[in-house]
Amino acid sequence: RIEAGSFRGKPVMFVIFEPWDRHFQQEAYPVRPGQAGLAIFNSLLVAGMILGAALLSLRNLRLGRVDRRGAIRLAAFVAVALMTAGLLETSHVPQFAVELYLLTVLLEEAVFFSLATWLAYVALEPLVRRRWPDALISWNRLLAGRLRDPCIGRDILVGTVAGVLMLWVILPVYLAPRWFGLAMPIPEGGDLAKLVGIRYALAELVGQLWWSVISALVCVLLLFLLRVLLRKHWLAVTAMVALGILTSILVYASTPFLLVFTIPATVIAILVIYLMISRFGLLSLCTMLLLMNWYGEGFGDLTAWYGKSLLVFYLGIAALTLYGFWTALGGQRLIGGGLVPED
Repeated sequence: RIEAGSFRGKPVMFVIFEPWDRHFQQEAYPVRPGQAGLAIFNSLLVAGMILGAALLSLRNLRLGRVDRRGAIRLAAFVAVALMTAGLLETSHVPQFAVELYLLTVLLEEAVFFSLATWLAYVALEPLVRRRWPDALISWNRLLAGRLRDPCIGRDILVGTVAGVLMLWVILPVYLAPRWFGLAMPIPEGGDLAKLVGIRYALAELVGQLWWSVISALVCVLLLFLLRVLLRKHWLAVTAMVALGILTSILVYASTPFLLVFTIPATVIAILVIYLMISRFGLLSLCTMLLLMNWYGEGFGDLTAWYGKSLLVFYLGIAALTLYGFWTALGGQRLIGGGLVPED
C-alpha cells in the first residue's frame, strides 16, 4: 500500500509499503528462520579464513616465496578503487573540518581493505603458483602493466562468457515466485544511492572492481584451506559445495520452496568457480564475478527515471567485453589481417 501526508497543501511524506514491510508503530522484525544460524556460520567462516590467511602469510614470508611487487600493486589498486568510489559517492560540503573527517574515514576503509587484500594475496599466490601455475599467467601480466597482452584479453573474454552463463543459472531463483504465483522473498539490502544519479552509479561501478578481486581471493582461500584440512582435492571441492548448500538453506529458510532452484544453482556456481580457478585462472574468475555484480547492480527498468544511472553498468559490461576482444586479437586486424579473410 501507499501512505502519504501533506502539510499546508504541500506533500511532506510518501511511503510505499511492500508485502514484507511492517508499520512504523508495530513491533520489531522477528528473526527469520535460519537468520541467527547464518550469522554464526558466517562469523565462524570469516574468522577461520582470516586465521588461515595469517598463518599462510607468515609461512610464505619466512620461506621467501612471496611476490612482494605484485602484492603491493594489487593492494594499491584496491586502495585507489576504494578512494575513487568513496569520493564519488560522498556528499561534499564547503567546510574544511567536515571534508577532512570524510577523507579520514575513506582512508581508514581503503587502508583496511588494501591490507586485507595484501594479506590474502601473500597467503595464496605461492600456493596457486605451485598448484596451478597457468592460473596466474594473465594475472601476473596484468599486474606487470602489460595491458595489451592477448592472454589478458582471452581470460577476460572467458570470464565474460562464464558470467553471462551464470546469470542464466541464477535467474530462475528470482523468477520462480512469479512463475508459481507465490509471494516474493524479502529483497536483500543494497545501495540505492546509485539510482540518484550517474555519479553514484559510477561510484558503485568502481567499487565493484575491488570487491570482485576480494571475492575471487576469498574463493581461492576457502578452497585451499579445505584442501589442507581434508587432504584430498575432491573432498575439498565436495566440502565447498556442502558449505554452499548449507548457506542456501540458511538464507532461504523462510521461503523453502526456493530451495528447489537455489541448491542446483549453488552447486553449479561452485563448480564453475572451481573450473575458473583450476582451468582458466584468477583473472577469469575476477571477470566473471565482476560481470555478475555489474549486471546485478544494473538490473532494472531502463525506461524509468533512474534508467540513465543503471545504463552506466551496461556500458561498463560492454567496455570490458570490447577491451577483452580487442586485446585478444593481439594487434591483428579483424578483416584482412589473417583472422577473417577478405574473400
